[in-house]
Amino acid sequence: MIVAGVYHEYGYEIYLVSNSGTIEKELYSAGNHQYDSTVVVNPEDGLCLDIIKDFCEYTAKEIAEKEGFKVGYIEYDYEYIKERQDYA
Repeated sequence: MIVAGVYHEYGYEIYLVSNSGTIEKELYSAGNHQYDSTVVVNPEDGLCLDIIKDFCEYTAKEIAEKEGFKVGYIEYDYEYIKERQDYA
């Protein structure tokens, strides 16, 4: 098992992923609000993508250490953004 992070303009999610690549469960999620990670705001009003990526990386490493797993990957989620744009 590995810990993986996925980030986008609306926030990020941290997952526990099996060795075969299957997402087993979501371990953590955060929005893009500057002061409250439980809140999601329009991307132009939220944190910039570089900061969201940094938070995603940091949180994935922290959770991996705590749970005894390695960080497998941190990646940008193009599909999440495409889905949001399709419904906007």
